Amino acid sequence: MKALIRKEPIFINTQLSATLDFLRWVSALLVLSGHVRTFYFPTYGKFINPDIFTKFFYVATGFGHQAVMIFFVLSGFLVGGRILEKLENNSFKLTDYTLDRFTRLYPVFLVSLLVTLLCDWLGFTYFNHTGIYSVIAGNPIGVINYNVENQWGVADFLTNLFMLQGLTGSIFGSNCPLWSISMEFWYYFLFPALLLPFYIKSLQHRCISILLLIAIACLLSLNVEFYTLFLVWPLGVLIRRVRIPFCNTPFAFIVFFCLLFNSRYGYGSEYSRDLLMAIGCILVIASMLNGGYFPVFGAKFSKWAADFSYSVYCCHFPVITLVTAIIGINVNEATLTLSVRYQLFTGIMLLAITVGYILSRFTEAKTSIIRNFIKQNLLSSSK
Repeated sequence: MKALIRKEPIFINTQLSATLDFLRWVSALLVLSGHVRTFYFPTYGKFINPDIFTKFFYVATGFGHQAVMIFFVLSGFLVGGRILEKLENNSFKLTDYTLDRFTRLYPVFLVSLLVTLLCDWLGFTYFNHTGIYSVIAGNPIGVINYNVENQWGVADFLTNLFMLQGLTGSIFGSNCPLWSISMEFWYYFLFPALLLPFYIKSLQHRCISILLLIAIACLLSLNVEFYTLFLVWPLGVLIRRVRIPFCNTPFAFIVFFCLLFNSRYGYGSEYSRDLLMAIGCILVIASMLNGGYFPVFGAKFSKWAADFSYSVYCCHFPVITLVTAIIGINVNEATLTLSVRYQLFTGIMLLAITVGYILSRFTEAKTSIIRNFIKQNLLSSSK
């Protein structure tokens, strides 16, 4: 019988890679669809005897929060697990790790801030007739319930630029999804900071790592939610190091979907339901690590879609807010038929995905080029 604790580094084969890509792009699509729906559809409680398609539509587009939890699990598995493996074989270099994380997050994130800057300026300068940016309407459209102009200044931009949204300030402009990016950023450094004191041999460097941990811990204490949601992140690390003897992938997906629905409709606190859903996600990953099956025929599409899912996530909200504001000039949202709402939903979804894909060609697709440029021209010259 194999040991419970996995000592050797894992190998991400085609099956597992396809599974991870599938979870990434589907999660991004869930976030996007939920946000687009809130802009063009009333709350479900306003329907009288909704048909089966409407019921399915509201269920399918209501898992945006759960999708973010899946992102955290995947990040813990791919990033946190790799940190642990490198620490154990003495190959972890903080400089290289920091560069890798910055070049992964920031190209897309910087573009998303600029997209927000442009879209919001156009929106509240020329198209704020419905009050979507200033919440002057009786019923705010979508999920924006604050005055965007109040979160659009230089200080707000810098707060987000330094990944402090949710800690020392608010998200920038209308781009609500950016709350999770700062969490992801600080989890990238909180996790190795927790481990480094146990692996560093030099007393001086160990003291420095402890001071770094204290500084990060004090910063994150400004918002306790950063700590509570961080517990989801190491679950991904756990499955990389703990061997779960389970390989029935179809059953794992059934359990995962059940816990996913329970996370939204079940009993117990929201947090406990999130943790259970995250455990369902790692069960799927565990089955793939043990030789489970995933339909590889969709692997190319999943890889293609996953490769720009981060851009879609970061940039979609200010885009759909602006488009909704423009449409609202000549269209009374309250008079739209259900059929027209579905057409608008489909069109805005495709537009947001297209914008995300185009922006990704200059950001996500260039990650390795940007990383190599910094290594060769900036880091090498500083040595």
